[in-house]
Amino acid sequence: MEEAIKLLDDSAISEINNLVSNITPDDEDPNNKKSKKEIGKELLIKYMNEYGITNPYLQAAMMGITLSEGGFKGVKENMHYTTAGRLAEVYSIFSDKKNSRGRRIRAGGTKNRAANTADGVKYARNDFAAPYLKNAEALSNFIYNIDNRPSLGNDEPGDGYKYRGRGPNQITGKGSYKRIGDKIGVDLVANPDLLTTDPDVAARAAVVFLGDRISKELPQIVKNNPNKYKKRYSKYLDYSNIDNIEDAVYLLSSANAGLGNNPRAENLSKRTNLAKSYINEFISPEDGRVEEEVAEITDLENAASDIMPDLAVIDPENTE
Repeated sequence: MEEAIKLLDDSAISEINNLVSNITPDDEDPNNKKSKKEIGKELLIKYMNEYGITNPYLQAAMMGITLSEGGFKGVKENMHYTTAGRLAEVYSIFSDKKNSRGRRIRAGGTKNRAANTADGVKYARNDFAAPYLKNAEALSNFIYNIDNRPSLGNDEPGDGYKYRGRGPNQITGKGSYKRIGDKIGVDLVANPDLLTTDPDVAARAAVVFLGDRISKELPQIVKNNPNKYKKRYSKYLDYSNIDNIEDAVYLLSSANAGLGNNPRAENLSKRTNLAKSYINEFISPEDGRVEEEVAEITDLENAASDIMPDLAVIDPENTE
């Protein structure tokens, strides 16, 4: 058994740990024929419709974002890492790889898992990473502290871990918990775990978070800085007219990471495939707009993606 475990890379071990830690006895309520997964999915669709996110491609993209992040059950972000190489892939501060301006950048970043792993090993800051390996609380408090990520609003010791990613889209930081909680009438600062234990709260929070970013923040940043953002985002200002999965996934991925940041190529690829597997739930063949090629997603991949969030969500530089 030990030899088999050694064959797993760090990301696989981390995902398995996340899977085990989030299995609960009441995952399937004997008094309710619907699983938490089904309930979470239905609530997301319900609140998207209520919030005005009715474009079918955006709705399918929300499914892709959810499955690659916290899943329909909205698990907590897993910050358990066992190798410096994987940390170098996820967070630039743990990488010695630099761009042409001498700025640290994450290792990897391609669609090739083996190539990313090798790059992580090559550029890992092993000594620097050592205190944070197998120490989720220390890593969270370091990555999400007020100095590294002031925009998160984590202004007290321990806030990084307390307000790490939760919910379908992994809302992160005390500031976001406060802002979204106020909007939906729930004290998420005092009760952060509601994003993982209350499906209704989790779904509403995710929809309001992304809905506000594309309906309110997007027009504002384009208006305030047209030279930088008009070319990139102008076609998304009327997002109700998006007519393809790729644009929908790009927009919601950008919104989830923070508008102005470019989503990772590997994240976009994964989310696009997941979204395509749901598009027929939102567009009927009679509409004549169904994607010609719908990705073949196996039952195993769907199940794994549902409760194993993509751990490479948030970086000290606020890039996805």
